[in-house]
Amino acid sequence: MKFFPSLAGFRSGILLILLAAFAMGWMAWRGLQNHRELVWSEARDEAEAVADRFLAELERGVREIRFYDYPPKPGDFDFSGDASLDDLRGQMDSNERTSAGLPVAMLAAYEVAKRTGSVRDGELARDLAMKRWPDLTSPLILERLAKLAEANAWEGDFSDWEENWEADEVARDLIREENRNGWFQKDGRLYRVEALEDQEYSYLALSSGSVNWERGGDFEASLESDELTLGSTGKVLLRRSVGDVVLSVRVSDVGALEREWRSRREGTYWMLGLALLVVAAGMWMMVRGILKEKKAVHAKSQFVASVTHELRAPVGSMRLMADALEGGKLTAEKEGEFHRLMARESGRLSVLIENVMDLARVEDGKRVIQKERFSFPELVGEICEMMALPALENEVTFKKDGPELEVEADALVIRQILVNLIDNAIKFSPSGGEVLIAWGGDWWFLVADQGPGIPEDEREQVFERFYRREDELRRKTKGVGIGLSLVKELVSLQGGVVKVEQDEGAVFKVEFSE
Repeated sequence: MKFFPSLAGFRSGILLILLAAFAMGWMAWRGLQNHRELVWSEARDEAEAVADRFLAELERGVREIRFYDYPPKPGDFDFSGDASLDDLRGQMDSNERTSAGLPVAMLAAYEVAKRTGSVRDGELARDLAMKRWPDLTSPLILERLAKLAEANAWEGDFSDWEENWEADEVARDLIREENRNGWFQKDGRLYRVEALEDQEYSYLALSSGSVNWERGGDFEASLESDELTLGSTGKVLLRRSVGDVVLSVRVSDVGALEREWRSRREGTYWMLGLALLVVAAGMWMMVRGILKEKKAVHAKSQFVASVTHELRAPVGSMRLMADALEGGKLTAEKEGEFHRLMARESGRLSVLIENVMDLARVEDGKRVIQKERFSFPELVGEICEMMALPALENEVTFKKDGPELEVEADALVIRQILVNLIDNAIKFSPSGGEVLIAWGGDWWFLVADQGPGIPEDEREQVFERFYRREDELRRKTKGVGIGLSLVKELVSLQGGVVKVEQDEGAVFKVEFSE
């Protein structure tokens, strides 16, 4: 029988499922890639903002300085701290120096600030001491101005005046050493120097280019050239030229930047793996179901062939014998033989039909157990007498082994179980063989033959419906493949189990729980 003419459609369905699984995987991968690209696109946007902030800080950090003579050049101005405020204010624009070389303007500005206590005058004095008229005495003036700021509670931050002076002094030393414009490194800091006018310079001092990123990763802005570098390693997001150096913005912690993406990737992989597992399980179940259905269809076709054969042979022989008897040309001895043969064939048909009907009743749940108490050895004896003719034809003998035993069960069910097992043993026993029927007091019995036995890998299959070990076209034994299946159903209905073992031949053992 041809199985599933739409096999090409089934293969197409499998192919469509595989294509759908591939498309799902590709879409998940593409989605992850898009999300990763979005993460890095946002990172580059943030890097642009970092670069802008960094460059703005560069511009704000530029300081201007003036060189002063060392040692100072003496002048001839006679400065007096007792002069009036107006005179002192007028002297703040003077270029003169005292005989000790001190700038008159710086001294006058300090005296004005001390007398007025004004923050504006203090800031003016500071600018004169640090920018316009720097001098060896500038640190002392700045120290005194800081004390004035504290005493007069000036608003603003005046605590860094002295630190700024020290930084300016370091820059002056660097400029004297290098004597050129450009970028320099000194004492772990990066300097940019530019000459303005005579003795005037601007400089920028940098100690770190790191800028914290609000998402948890670190962006680091660094200035780089062939000779110097300020910053750290990391993936470069952008570069900008700043004069003769390059500003690089890097992300130092790629793992932190991609943490959310990696988490989503793991979740997607888990979901994709689970989906593929479900698809594979579904395909396996579908293929398994189809193979099972194929097996069932094949078994049913074999069953139909078996039933047809089992019915055709006895019906045909009975018809021929009936025609011969009707003709009235047979001897009395031959007529008796024909009658016996017709009775045997009709018995075979009855067993076959009864098995089929019982199997249908068990499947529909209509087979009802009616227990009664009876002698098991007597039932075995009756069945052996009933099976004597087929045993004689196969030259098989019976051996019964067991104690006197009364059981409470459905006698018809036990009879049918034994008939099927003994009939099966007769079929597979060799000529001159022996069929053993044994039982025990704890309510079990077995039927053993001396045939070829059943391979271990087929011992579960023999109880499947319509299963027969040889091809129906090469069949050597009679039967339709439902006897052992019916045995298993009836034993289960009676509350027992049946199993097959191997000794000299096949051994079918039935055990019941008390």
